[in-house]
Amino acid sequence: MRSAPPFGVLDRMLLRELARLFLATLSGVVLLYLVIDFADHAGSYGGRGWGKAVAQLYLNKTAVVTYQLAPAALILAAALLVAQLSRRGELVALFGIGVRPARLALPVAVFAALAGGALFLLHEGVVVRADEQVDQITLRRFHTWNDWGNYLIGASWVRGREGRIFHLGPRGDDGAFAPATVLEIGAPFRLVRRIDARRLEPSGPSSWRLVDAVETFYLPPDGGSPRMEEKRSALLLAPFPDTPLTQRDIDR
Repeated sequence: MRSAPPFGVLDRMLLRELARLFLATLSGVVLLYLVIDFADHAGSYGGRGWGKAVAQLYLNKTAVVTYQLAPAALILAAALLVAQLSRRGELVALFGIGVRPARLALPVAVFAALAGGALFLLHEGVVVRADEQVDQITLRRFHTWNDWGNYLIGASWVRGREGRIFHLGPRGDDGAFAPATVLEIGAPFRLVRRIDARRLEPSGPSSWRLVDAVETFYLPPDGGSPRMEEKRSALLLAPFPDTPLTQRDIDR
């Protein structure tokens, strides 16, 4: 008895069922991950306009998590497809008319190839930028670490003067660092002030410009409770004694 022709009714049926199972499985695992992640980190979300920042964070996380979980969802969908055909008795019927197991793998392989191409385009067009946005929002807006290994690529830690520590992103041709974090340490090794900025630009001798800066002041405890104050500035001029030449010498 002849087997079913390729890309016929059987293949369309299997592709349709596999696509439905894949989308349902992927949507379920991504939603479950995001809900658990939000519940785990909800305590660190706060401050003015935190809702918009969280929406941006999880919009980018959705793209990243979808890319990461899609291969596992495809494997689960293929297993569910076989289980579904077996439960309905369709698998036995297909074997009975001469359809071999290898023949059933053809539409699965085609779907996997199409999904792989779509994931490649998603990664190059969306996920790379989204992953960077996730790291920046979690660190600069909520002051928590996400994938710290990715965030530190191209960055450097520099010890400055007067108890300052600089966490500097890649340096551009104009001498600016993007992004940048400045930690001011007081006695006895206590964090006094933290500045997170989108860019740190030299502004003459012993002066720097911090673009889109967020200053966090860590005040002495009042009644046993720690206190923090936050101040935002579109442009902050800081009289740091560290010069671009000093930074370059330290980096080397």
